[in-house]
Amino acid sequence: MIRTIPVHIDRFTLLSTGHVNAVDVWTELPDGRRQPTGAQATDDETGDLLWTVDCLAADQDRGEVVSVQVRARHMPVLEKFAPVTFRDLEVRVSKGRDGNVRLYWSASGAEPARAGMTPRPTPGSDQAKAA
Repeated sequence: MIRTIPVHIDRFTLLSTGHVNAVDVWTELPDGRRQPTGAQATDDETGDLLWTVDCLAADQDRGEVVSVQVRARHMPVLEKFAPVTFRDLEVRVSKGRDGNVRLYWSASGAEPARAGMTPRPTPGSDQAKAA
């Protein structure tokens, strides 16, 4: 069963790794293998290019990297280790081809966090203990 869950970005902090990559269009070969075509994927509704923004989930006891797929006419430019604001962030929960549960993150856009916005303190940090 596939579920899509909206995510409220004000509940946890995602930090940009500074890595943004074009999403490849893939084709399936007759033997069942998949390979990239060399073309960049586009959003079906808007025609905008699709990009993958790699982020660190900073509110975890242990850092976790998540890749958020966003649509934009141009590659988003995000500062390394700076908070990111995503519009319409959601996560789709699904089974992968290998049968394991996968999380697929997506958003309608990405930009540096607003000036003056402070990320939530990480649980266990000195900031969290002071709060």
